[in-house]
Amino acid sequence: AFVFVASVGGWMLNDLLKELFARPRPQVVPHLRQVMSLSFPSGHALTSAAVYLTLGALLMRVAQSRLAKFYCMFIAMLATLLIGSTRVYLGVHYPTDVLAGWLIGISWALFCWLLERSIERRAGLRQERIEHHQQQ
Repeated sequence: AFVFVASVGGWMLNDLLKELFARPRPQVVPHLRQVMSLSFPSGHALTSAAVYLTLGALLMRVAQSRLAKFYCMFIAMLATLLIGSTRVYLGVHYPTDVLAGWLIGISWALFCWLLERSIERRAGLRQERIEHHQQQ
């Protein structure tokens, strides 16, 4: 449910910003894919950062070893970078559109992660998890 809310929030933030800036798509090169929406910020970059980094942060919380934690976040970051990069390659975004999408998506994921930690602390779940790990 938390990932769903984080995803929908990122999607809504993207739509709001696209309407606010109303930047047209680049016409510098022919598009390798037909896209009709506005350009700034890149929705693929923003939502991939918001979703994958939120998932990576949540998975890091449940992973046991440092290697598993690193792997979770590495894959989330790699997917985010690859998805954003393809938008420039396809000619449907300026690099600044993608960079802005990444920065906004990272900010949204960070906000969601901090919110999740706050909820966890209030509910006493963190202490419960620590005690559970100490018993094992």
